[in-house]
Amino acid sequence: MEYAIVNLPSKNGYSSSDVGRASKGAAQSLLAKVYLYLGDYINTEQYAMDVINSNDYALMPQFTDAFSVAGQYGSESIFEVGALEFESPAQGGNQYANTQGVRGTPNKGWGFNRPLLILLISLNRGIRGILAL
Repeated sequence: MEYAIVNLPSKNGYSSSDVGRASKGAAQSLLAKVYLYLGDYINTEQYAMDVINSNDYALMPQFTDAFSVAGQYGSESIFEVGALEFESPAQGGNQYANTQGVRGTPNKGWGFNRPLLILLISLNRGIRGILAL
């Protein structure tokens, strides 16, 4: 991650044709998360504050836009994996939404990678519950 932080451009350093690529901020965010899980709060704060102070990211004015097409690659997006909206690989799309999407109408997803109940319970208990897993 440290190599990526030094060598990747910032999110705003990419051209519009390169949105969604890994950036310095994405590497800093991931490293902050690693340090958080390791209990190293000094480094967690350092890398998280680097992201916050980079001015590459900000909260969206309309909260719901962050989870819609309007917020795609928006100011809240630290690392967003893009996909074409076609279901068919022949049209350039993929089946990620099908396999990972939520089951039921109108989602049409298969519901793979749903969190286990024990994870949901531990999240309700806070970070100590996660580390106890």
